[in-house]
Amino acid sequence: MKSLSLYSKKIAMISFTILSFNCVSQKVELENAQSQNIDFLIEQATNLWDKRSDTNAVKQANYFLGLAYNVKKTSTEITDLYIKCLFFQGMFLEEDNDKKDSLFLKGSEVAKNSVLKNDIFTELVQNSSIGDSTFNILSALSEAPKELVPSMYWWATNKLWYLNTKPAIERINHRE
Repeated sequence: MKSLSLYSKKIAMISFTILSFNCVSQKVELENAQSQNIDFLIEQATNLWDKRSDTNAVKQANYFLGLAYNVKKTSTEITDLYIKCLFFQGMFLEEDNDKKDSLFLKGSEVAKNSVLKNDIFTELVQNSSIGDSTFNILSALSEAPKELVPSMYWWATNKLWYLNTKPAIERINHRE
């Protein structure tokens, strides 16, 4: 009886080891597939962006880039192209002011997150200990590295076009 119990414990341990190995292996395969899917989305979006004379191509590029951005928010390749596509669609393709505003606001938020979540920028904000958080961010913006300049530009440009149609009170509330 004792050997049967010992035997069943060994079988349970071996089964558990095999199952856990299969789960880890499936996770690695899933991450690899997800990475390939994102690369495919970026490739498709880039091809569509190159055909931006077609309005549907820009909208599809925005859709693909939005999907890729939701998975990989730290990729500068995705965010830079996504911000440009959002601005282009809002500025040149949309006629509805509410839709334009939502595109400009989305572009502004994506660019802002790209800047604020950058490792170098975060370190600059943390090293600046004078004043409140808004002052720390503004002082860090003045010292930001050159690679953040495009994102800062699109942040400001999209925010400007978003606020352009808003009443003065709302513009004052967004002084940053």
